[in-house]
Amino acid sequence: MKKRTWIFAGFLAGLIFFIASWIGSINFLMGGTIHSGDLIDQYISFFAYFQHTLLHDFSSISFSFSNGLGGNTAGNWGYYLLSPFNFIALLFPTKFLPQALYIIILLKVMVASASFCWMSKKLHHLADPWAISLAVAYALSSYVITYIGNLMWLDAIAFLPLLVVFVTQLSKGRFSFPYILLLAITIVANYYTAFMVCLFLVGFFIYQSYLNYSNWKNLLRNSLYFSIASLTAGALAAFSIAPTAFNLLENKLNYSLASPNISFFHVWQELPATMLFYTRSWQLPLLFVGTITLILTISFFFNRSIPIKVRLASLLFSLFTASG
Repeated sequence: MKKRTWIFAGFLAGLIFFIASWIGSINFLMGGTIHSGDLIDQYISFFAYFQHTLLHDFSSISFSFSNGLGGNTAGNWGYYLLSPFNFIALLFPTKFLPQALYIIILLKVMVASASFCWMSKKLHHLADPWAISLAVAYALSSYVITYIGNLMWLDAIAFLPLLVVFVTQLSKGRFSFPYILLLAITIVANYYTAFMVCLFLVGFFIYQSYLNYSNWKNLLRNSLYFSIASLTAGALAAFSIAPTAFNLLENKLNYSLASPNISFFHVWQELPATMLFYTRSWQLPLLFVGTITLILTISFFFNRSIPIKVRLASLLFSLFTASG
């Protein structure tokens, strides 16, 4: 197990999540119910349709009378049903779909922890206690806990650490076929979170290219590798995102909501308190879950043993990430 620390990190995060969700009465395997998100209102029905289509009536894959008054199902498939984790639902009878969805969530939490641990060992050679602790913190972050009821938003969390490793390799001139495949899977799994992942990866590639800069020739070559690999992944995922985009143009993209009235002064005024206490304001992030990690992150910028070039670049990239 010493050489497979990431396996232990995955199982540890899964065990903590299982026990915590049991205590919190949101563990379907132990009689609980998840009330957050759209799990009960939408996912059970969509996954029942998923089972029926793939196992009993494949002809309804493009049009279904179960979709409101009947309609195109491309949007439903592209947004809810194309995650590779979803095939687990086919192993369960329809009456056990809640348990199946819980197992899918549990596996995504475990993969997120394992992939983050593998990334930290691969890129930074962290000691096992640090690698495992940060991996579990990542997999059980406030984002994951808040959005477990929207389980299709968790694929990006599970795959992102692996993508970070492959982008780092691209920034150093190593063309990465696994990057193409994994990015395509991430986009297909859920285009919504994949859009944000792609923005992050572009920023991260620029960040790594700056840190690893040697000469303009290598920079242009590496940028070409990154562009080709990313565009190829997008092309592979086009079978999913193209019909979904057309479907969205017919409905959701045809109307807009009024922009929320956000007081940025109010947000920044209350932000420090969220590091210690829970907030019910939807305008504020749930920082208190990761307070220790956040303090460690801030202390990074005051560590004189780290070159000023690295700290300044990291600060700019952190501001870019936090701007969301």
